[in-house]
Amino acid sequence: MIFTHNDYKSFLKNALVEKQKRNPKYSLRAMAKHLRLQPSLLSSILSGDRELTENNAPGVAERLDLSPIESEYFLLLVQYSRSKNPVVKQSILKQIEQKNPQLRRSYDLSIDHFLNISEWFQIVVLNWLRIPGKSQNPQDIAKAIGIHSYEVEDALNRLERLELIERGTQSRFKVVHDRTLTQSKTDNAAIKKFHKQMLQKIINAQDEVSPQERFTGTETLNLSRSQVGAATEIIEECFSKLLELAKKPTAESDVYHAGIFMVPMTQSKA
Repeated sequence: MIFTHNDYKSFLKNALVEKQKRNPKYSLRAMAKHLRLQPSLLSSILSGDRELTENNAPGVAERLDLSPIESEYFLLLVQYSRSKNPVVKQSILKQIEQKNPQLRRSYDLSIDHFLNISEWFQIVVLNWLRIPGKSQNPQDIAKAIGIHSYEVEDALNRLERLELIERGTQSRFKVVHDRTLTQSKTDNAAIKKFHKQMLQKIINAQDEVSPQERFTGTETLNLSRSQVGAATEIIEECFSKLLELAKKPTAESDVYHAGIFMVPMTQSKA
């Protein structure tokens, strides 16, 4: 969905990735043919070296089957990317924020913050960068995580813009903070999306990962609503101990996701 992107190039990259997921034989050349662009031009656009023009952008939006409001948003992203004038860019940015329903639903979250929280692989890429000796080549990271290299490149760019990582010696990325924590005591679309994605990864792991490489355990308990706070403190203590255990990763380390979910199975009458 285009409204989860603040860069039309990342949207085009994602469109290519989704096509390739459905059809592994689908190529950049096939996408270029569909969009009526030269393959070399599309390749340069996706790599950030060139831009869509004001003449070919409307045709691309049409061939991507975007709705009228999505097309308007897409064309604004193209204008923003092409503009070199700071004043003009600021004016276009205001229009982008008005058109983007994700921003309106996310209240004070920018698009970058929203995507950083809601896309499951963002935190995995961030933690991969913490491991000493691991390759930081996008293709290698993508292979390890099981996503496309375009997605890794977008994740790295977004993490850098958010100042969660910075380039250190020999152009290697360095993670700025020891721990990145995202919490909300109110309903938050980004956090809910993230948890749903991670739950699906946990479901898949039951068939794809051996019992020796994972832990799966559950308990069904009888608690009163007044005991939820105390139970939460116990869970937080568990997370703290896991974080302490993982404090000094080695080159043999992998990225794990530990999730503890406690939800009511029954609803008592008042």
